[in-house]
Amino acid sequence: MWWLLGGFVWTVGIAVGLALTNILFQKYVNRNRPLPHVTIPIVGDLINFIIRPNDWYMLRIRLYDGRARGYMWGYNIWLTGKADDIRLVAAKENKEVVGWAPSFVQELQGAGSITTLNGVAHTVVRKELFSLFSTSAMKEYFPSIRHFVTREVGSWASQPPGSVITLAPLLRHMAFAAVYGSFIDMGFAEDPEAVELYEVYVKGFVSVPFKIPGSGLVKGLEAHQKLRRKIASRLEDARARADHQPEDESSNDQVPKEDESHQDGPDIKPGLVLDMLIKMQRKLLEKGGEKGVLLDDDTLVSNLLSLVIGGHDTVMSAMCSVMKLLAEHPDAMAKVREEVLSVCPDSTQPLTYEQVNNLHYCQAVIKESLRIVPPIHFGIKYVKESFEMGGYTVPKGDLVFLLYEGPHEKVFEDHTTFAPERFCKACPEYHTSFADDDRNSFLSFSTGARTCIGMKFALVEIQMLLAELMRQKMTWKLAPGQNLELVLDGIAVRYASGVQVILNKTA
Repeated sequence: MWWLLGGFVWTVGIAVGLALTNILFQKYVNRNRPLPHVTIPIVGDLINFIIRPNDWYMLRIRLYDGRARGYMWGYNIWLTGKADDIRLVAAKENKEVVGWAPSFVQELQGAGSITTLNGVAHTVVRKELFSLFSTSAMKEYFPSIRHFVTREVGSWASQPPGSVITLAPLLRHMAFAAVYGSFIDMGFAEDPEAVELYEVYVKGFVSVPFKIPGSGLVKGLEAHQKLRRKIASRLEDARARADHQPEDESSNDQVPKEDESHQDGPDIKPGLVLDMLIKMQRKLLEKGGEKGVLLDDDTLVSNLLSLVIGGHDTVMSAMCSVMKLLAEHPDAMAKVREEVLSVCPDSTQPLTYEQVNNLHYCQAVIKESLRIVPPIHFGIKYVKESFEMGGYTVPKGDLVFLLYEGPHEKVFEDHTTFAPERFCKACPEYHTSFADDDRNSFLSFSTGARTCIGMKFALVEIQMLLAELMRQKMTWKLAPGQNLELVLDGIAVRYASGVQVILNKTA
């Protein structure tokens, strides 16, 4: 018995000694070089990841002036928050580097998902999926997004003055409904079982990566399969709609041609993305199977789920950040209100796509919020062939973590200050106080071949939220005494309290 206790104490002592050595080494050895750091053997940075999952990587690169090294998941890793490094690595996508994720994440994403594809297959799928978010396609989705946003804001407006609401769960449900309604169908968007399955599914991404019965990963994988079956059941409905299309319409491209005279129709058109994917699938089959992608239903469902994830968790996270930062900066909230009431003066009429697209200060508020709090903090690349980065050779077989938050600290004037004007060309400060900002280093939507293909969808939804809040004469401030620490939840960060706000109305 005593020898067990002694062994335990000895093991803990060694671990503490190694951890202290690690800290001292990183603190006092040359910080300007990405040196291999002393860490606990085999475990590597896993302990740092467990203890501080939200910022261990940023602490490391701040210590080493933007670039450092480590060890995790059995790989040597490079951490970089330098804008030049990130652009360099992004330019090497599908050449010297490829996208990478742990095996359990790949399993959760599903076979053929654009998030796990590399090389030619990734290029082909990305090209097809990117067309889903053209301007003309976005105008088709707009009524569906508007329906769910106006419904949610209307429920807030009916609250008595001084009511306290928690934004995260409400915005999560709204984003879920908007993306599922536009992508699959309205019934799916309102299906309580689908909502619950999705919540369990996304939690699998941040669970312990072992298939232990009852674990978050196992539950996530089970929910994933149930969601796939639900979505697959909608495929036949989409095929039936495609079969009944007029011949001249079905012969067109998968999305309408660009037409600036197009006006928003009053009718909601649910499931447009699913319909377009079915058309893509048929066209690729007619071509004889271009590179063998998007042909089978499993691959189609995987990509539809990937689009849903990208249009849900990240958007909810961004909305919470925007509303929190506006609550902390009432002068910016007043400017948003002034712009909305100028561009959209008649609150009795539905918002149009053109109106929302002309809210330039609102767009700047969103970008500045995403600069300060990127919903996704990093991307991971696997090195297929060695290359030079900042005077160092990054060996084949290593992983490179691209930390999108890093450049936001280095290349923006007064980077801790919330200043939407830095992204608003119509504002004088854009050309004076923030003239030296490197806006090409705004990386919250990633960059290169992995740039978020649903960026337009996200921006339109958030702009519409702000517009409706102002049209309903809503104002808000943060409730006191809440925990606003950022935590990792699913694939995006969120605030621990969910952002509690006190609602009121302007005169």
